[in-house]
Amino acid sequence: MTAFAFDVAMAALGVNGPEDETLDWDTIGWPVHEENVRRLRGRIFKASKAQDLATVRNLQKMMLRSWSNTLLSVRQVTQRNAGRGTAGWTGRSR
Repeated sequence: MTAFAFDVAMAALGVNGPEDETLDWDTIGWPVHEENVRRLRGRIFKASKAQDLATVRNLQKMMLRSWSNTLLSVRQVTQRNAGRGTAGWTGRSR
């Protein structure tokens, strides 16, 4: 992914990244961001099991504003889903 495409994807999400650094898609430490998101998902799960709805809601808001979650979401859409067909399309003729 080019830097321009990355900037366009981030702008489409309405997300501003760190202003003091320019990000290169290939130099992002993906395992660090995956761990951050995994840890936050675990916290949401534990709060949900404990039925602490206020904490669940706060953690969900934190997840929505998380830079790590945004990066992983953009990567999911741009790389992992690349080449897949249209949603709901099975390839069968009618």
